[in-house]
Amino acid sequence: MIEIATSVETRAAIRDVVVTLGSAFDDEDWDALRNCLSNRFQHAETNVSVDGMTRMDGAQAFLNVLKHRAIHNRSLGIKFMHVFGDFTVKVAGPEATASGFYTAYRYHSQQIAAPITSTGWRGTYDLCREGGTWKLLSFVTSRLWLEGESY
Repeated sequence: MIEIATSVETRAAIRDVVVTLGSAFDDEDWDALRNCLSNRFQHAETNVSVDGMTRMDGAQAFLNVLKHRAIHNRSLGIKFMHVFGDFTVKVAGPEATASGFYTAYRYHSQQIAAPITSTGWRGTYDLCREGGTWKLLSFVTSRLWLEGESY
């Protein structure tokens, strides 16, 4: 049976996983990012190419692409900031799906108030309970709009 998550604690825990995924990328905190992913993590998909890929299968492939992207961005003095809105959360026993919108800002590291790009996204995240906490099994993001320089 699928239920809309009504528990404040459940919604908060699931949202925290997704927000941590974004902020861990922003901060290049690879341990925190890896901790968001289930041992059964399947894939991350996007409708925009990331280093020539739209699908990254497995946790290590996903981490490798993000690390490569971070090294490239750092060499250009570029940083990211992800800002998340609210989420819809559906729970079915030990599994859940969260869906929501976020904005990603791309900026020169000393000019956070003047982003090069702002991009609107919708993310859908599949999660599972693992070791007593929620972890990501897979997710799909779709870029909805882009303002500023394309990347």
